[in-house]
Formats: sequence, structure tokens, C-alpha cells
Amino acid sequence: PERGHRLFAPEDGGGVTLDMLVYPLLWSDALQGEIRSRSVVGHLGPTGVDDDLAVQLEREHGWAQLSATLMRAPTTGIALSGTQGWLRVDGRLNNPPTIELMTAQRRAEGGEPLVEEIRSIGAGYVQQIREATRCIRLGLTQSPFVPWDLSTLRARLFDDIRADIGLRLPNDDSVG
Repeated sequence: PERGHRLFAPEDGGGVTLDMLVYPLLWSDALQGEIRSRSVVGHLGPTGVDDDLAVQLEREHGWAQLSATLMRAPTTGIALSGTQGWLRVDGRLNNPPTIELMTAQRRAEGGEPLVEEIRSIGAGYVQQIREATRCIRLGLTQSPFVPWDLSTLRARLFDDIRADIGLRLPNDDSVG
């Protein structure tokens, strides 16, 4: 993005922690269990927002290494690996075109990864809108897929990460 973009504006909550880190974190949340500890390295750019970030999380089921940047063309996608195989997603994490999966058994048999193509609908947020609509129609006050408790925990994690790198935004003092 260009320097005048909202991602560089502290008054708009700019930076990579609050805007970009959520996507790889959600994949890690879905597959790796609770966070046990974290290590964070970040850079604050000339406008005062975090423009480069690396986070390592020790999780209940392994480690997650997450990164987000405005400093260079970012790589997009994720790779998750474990004792039973690996999963890879290339492209936008909120709207990936494909998911590749290789199981340990499939690999031992000399097979190719399973590739699932995902039909894209809209610009990537249609599924979230559909889930919110579904919950409203059913009278639910939260989605069972991402309950309020998890949202609150992640908001606290983002606040802790910002504190780790010394990032304060203009609206920080207006919330209690």
C-alpha cells in the first residue's frame, strides 16, 4: 500500500498487528490449541505504526511462526506441518483459492497431495457475512465457530503484542 493508506495511519488503527496478523492466527487457533507463550519482534515505522512484525507462539500442539509486513511484498499463505502430514494454503488467507493436504499415509504410499479448490464468492468476506446472518436468524448472540471468549482472548493478545513492541495508538486511552 501507498504511504497515505489507512494502514500507515495511527488514528485509523493502522499497522500490521491489528490488520494482518489475525488471518494466520486464526488458522493456528483452529489447529494448534491454546497459546502457552510468545516471543515478538516488531518495527515501528515513521508514522508510528508497526510496519513489520514476527511472532512466535508456543501452542498446546506445537509452534506457530506468524509474520506480517508493510515493508516489502509479503508472502501470502500458510504451511502447517506435523507428525501426520502437512497442509498448505497459498494466496489470501481469508479467501484462499486452494488448500493442499498431504497425509503421512499418502506420502508413504508415494501419493500426491490432495488439492481442494475453493470456489471464491465475492472479495473474501462473504462467508463471515453469511455466518453472521445465520446466527442472527437463529437468535444466537455469538457464532459457535468463533465465540466471544476467543475474540476477547485475541483482542488481549493483540494488545499484549502491541505493548511488547511499544505500539500505542491515539484511541488506546479512550477505551477502558
